[in-house]
Amino acid sequence: MLSEGEEVMAIITLKYDDKNAVIKSILNAAVEAGATVVESKTHSKSKKLSPIEKSMEDISKGRVTRVENIDNVVEEILR
Repeated sequence: MLSEGEEVMAIITLKYDDKNAVIKSILNAAVEAGATVVESKTHSKSKKLSPIEKSMEDISKGRVTRVENIDNVVEEILR
């Protein structure tokens, strides 16, 4: 973040394809010219989720199965 007394001329938020070499070189040139990266986030549409992340996503989206007792587990799995 900004130091006390530091002036800001402009803050720009960019959304771009981080695999695009041209835009990356332009942004690197801007940083070399004195621009400061305040926050950097990478969102990948094709990011492969780990098993625990998949499970957490299933739970948060309600993709869970509840069974009444252990005898019904196999029946519920095969459904």
